[in-house]
Amino acid sequence: MVTESTLQQALASYLSGELSLPAFDEWIAIQTWDMHRSSPEQAQKLAGAIELRLAEYSAGHLSAEELQSQLESLTRQPGNQVLVAPIAGQRSPESL
Repeated sequence: MVTESTLQQALASYLSGELSLPAFDEWIAIQTWDMHRSSPEQAQKLAGAIELRLAEYSAGHLSAEELQSQLESLTRQPGNQVLVAPIAGQRSPESL
């Protein structure tokens, strides 16, 4: 079971430079591939938000700086809520 705390710790390790991007990406892939079976909903949402940012970066839709900023924003959510900000150029769900 992957917890939100575990994900936050790994994210902090990447953002502080303790983990390289390839190592962080690999860790996320390994740890989250079947988390839908037993992990809490908030952990699943955070993992999804992280994976989305990594995919957007890999596809060239985010620069390295934008990836860093997007991932940093996930660590600053009030009350440990994962509030996913729209990717640059996308409208938020509320504006649809």
